[in-house]
Order: sequence, then structure tokens, then C-alpha cells
Amino acid sequence: MSYFCHIYYCTKKKEENQKELSKRLLTYGFWHSFGISYEESMIERRSNGKPYYIGNENEIFFNLSHGQELIAVACADCEVGIDAESMRKVRENAMQRTCTRKEWEWLQQSEQKELDFLRLWTLKESYMKMTGKGFSIPPEMIGFTLDEKGKIQSEKEGVFRQYLLTEGVISVCIKENAETADHFKVRKVEWES
Repeated sequence: MSYFCHIYYCTKKKEENQKELSKRLLTYGFWHSFGISYEESMIERRSNGKPYYIGNENEIFFNLSHGQELIAVACADCEVGIDAESMRKVRENAMQRTCTRKEWEWLQQSEQKELDFLRLWTLKESYMKMTGKGFSIPPEMIGFTLDEKGKIQSEKEGVFRQYLLTEGVISVCIKENAETADHFKVRKVEWES
């Protein structure tokens, strides 16, 4: 079986309402990925807080993330987690607190420390969201290795993809294994004002 994961993202202007823009992006994603309308009344939450679509909890999987200026939605046919972060300053003590020892050593050598930290952070959060466990998994217990070609390695289950954009970083994690996860698509969505 081959799985799909569609990633839709948009940028948010300061005057735009984040909740309304998120709903608009979910509506777009549901229509283009599943061929159905997104209806907030059809969303329930599992005991761990992860949302699902009523009546289709084993067919429709989605996740939403928003950074300061970046909103992203992942629509898939298996468990999925996504995190989007706009480029920003990050305090060094926050970096150190959330990294494994190996990651922190790697960051110390980095010439683009904030970007590389956001790359690690979005991977960690996409994994936490995919599992539905969120911050009950300490971020410093989830380790990643990134090579200069962009290859992502982790001991955690899942298939990871990362997109470096001018607006920021988006990382996505799906539960299925690498042999079946070959249909990742990413699309920037723009609306006329």
C-alpha cells in the first residue's frame, strides 16, 4: 500500500486573523486531498487531544501548525504531524534545553545556528504531534541527525520530510515506513485579498 501526505501552507499578514486563515487552509486541504468539505462540527478530539474527523478516523488524518507568519496543514491517509516555524531569533538556553547532547554539539559548530535549531525543533514537534502525545514526550529525548544534503535520521518511528522556505521551516512526520511513504507533495496557497 502506498500512502500520501499533502502539505499546504500560506503566509499570514499582520492584519489577517490566524484562526480564519487556518480554517481557510483546512478547507482547501480537505477539498484537494480528500474531496470533501471541511466542517468544524465534524472535528472531535481523542483522549490525548489529537483531532480527528468524525466517521472517518481511520481514513482521514490531518494536522495544523502556525508560526508567526506561516500556517501549514498536512492531510494524509495515515497518522501525521506537522510543524511550521517562521524564521526568528531563538535564545541559546532554549536551544540547549530542548536538544540532545549530540544535537547541541552539532549546533555549536553551525554557522546558521537559529535556522538549524528550527530545523531540529520542527522535526521534534512534528513527531510529537504525529504520535498524539505532544509535550508528554520531552523534546530533548527525541534526537535527529541532519547531514549537509538534508538527509534526516532518527531512531524514532516515522518518515520525516522537511521543507526550507524563504518564510521559514516546515517539517512533517507520518507513521508509515519509508518504503510506502513516497507521495509527499507540498503546495503554497495564495488567496487574493
